[in-house]
Amino acid sequence: MKRKSIVKDKIPYLWYLLQSVYINFKLLPFRQAIKMPILTIRPKLVSVKGKVEIDDAVCKFGVIKLGEWGVKAFPNSGITINMQGGTWKVHGKVWIGANSSLEIGRNGILETGDDLMAGTSLKLFCYRKIEIGESQRFGWNCTVMDTNFHPLKKKETGEKKPSGAPIKLGNHNWCATNNVVMPGVKTPDWCIFGYGSVLTRGMECEEYGVHGGSPVRVLSRGVYRDVEDDLDSAVYGPFEN
Repeated sequence: MKRKSIVKDKIPYLWYLLQSVYINFKLLPFRQAIKMPILTIRPKLVSVKGKVEIDDAVCKFGVIKLGEWGVKAFPNSGITINMQGGTWKVHGKVWIGANSSLEIGRNGILETGDDLMAGTSLKLFCYRKIEIGESQRFGWNCTVMDTNFHPLKKKETGEKKPSGAPIKLGNHNWCATNNVVMPGVKTPDWCIFGYGSVLTRGMECEEYGVHGGSPVRVLSRGVYRDVEDDLDSAVYGPFEN
């Protein structure tokens, strides 16, 4: 009975592996696909079109991990992949946690720097262009969207107003829990955005600053998040004397 239970538990992961094989060979050139750089857990494949371009220097097994359950307070629901076309350019390690969604439109260009991490529930919609710098961190339940999907019209002329604009996030940015990044946002390096921030085009923003409020403004200066020294001893363990 115990042996049967082990086999039963392994079956879903074999299926996830087969889906990962399909994704790799569907989106990558053969010379890269055989290395299995993209690994998925519980993927929901709405559409798998377009292409992924991974720098040869970083293309290795599991450099991109999607849908792993890392934050136990959120559902272990894998990742929804809806690549309708477009291109994902990858320059290094990517880890996007469970309960997330990755959507790239037919003409979308997503470009991610090395060491991108999103804990859980990231919703990313790329229909124009989204550039994400190195060592980007997304907290829980963040949304990044370069389109509003529904353009408005001017009353007098019937002219459509733009419904979106490219996004560019600098290196070493940290978007905390419940952040929303709207079309047209550009940020410099070393930015922190506090809980519930809504990042909009033209907001006040500067390096080594903590930002928050509505509209977003600088709350403090001269600080940054060091991802190599990132655990608060009050939460994760005893204080050291």
